[in-house]
Amino acid sequence: MEVLKMLGPYIDISKPSYDDAKNIFGDDDIKNYIKYFEEFGIKNIIFTLGKDGALIHNKKYEENIPTFATKVIDVTGAGDAVWSGIYTGLLNNLNIVEATKLGLAFAAEKLKYLGAIAPLESWKNIKEKYMI
Repeated sequence: MEVLKMLGPYIDISKPSYDDAKNIFGDDDIKNYIKYFEEFGIKNIIFTLGKDGALIHNKKYEENIPTFATKVIDVTGAGDAVWSGIYTGLLNNLNIVEATKLGLAFAAEKLKYLGAIAPLESWKNIKEKYMI
């Protein structure tokens, strides 16, 4: 909590999972978790919700994005895959919603493989495949 208080105003994007928030703040409702992260000054919150996709929240809007996953072999590395897609999208001028969708598409592809590393196609192919 002390680290979040200190660094929160400098954080543009945070991608906690529901379980992360529960471990930090205790058992609560997602709306309260969002409020807590906002109180720390974090500008964009992307909650990953496992099989329920993700929830993007900032001062302008809130949007639920469903998962693209249809086949799950192993969840190891799925969160890292989401981050990879988000970063890739933002670095390639996608907005935060498109970048988050790309992150979920990366995760959907990763989930089809056992282990943390998966042979993913190029980000442009994944973007096209999931029609982002």
